[in-house]
Amino acid sequence: MKKFILFFGLLVFVIFNVQCAKNIPVSYDAANTNQEVKIHLKSGSSILAIITKKDADQLAVFNETTGKKETLKKDEIASIEKLS
Repeated sequence: MKKFILFFGLLVFVIFNVQCAKNIPVSYDAANTNQEVKIHLKSGSSILAIITKKDADQLAVFNETTGKKETLKKDEIASIEKLS
């Protein structure tokens, strides 16, 4: 019985930690090319993308949802999360 309780407690702990894994927020300056990211736009929408090129004022990305290349201006971006 003690082994069952220990196993169940360990299982709950592992499941809780897996569910709590979060994407890592990164600043525009810390974002790198070839990173898979979730970009939240100031318009309220968000996209899953891979950064293909980074300039001082815009990002070129490959939108994984639509399969198209897009260019996002820095002032359109609310936040960036690095996907793990």
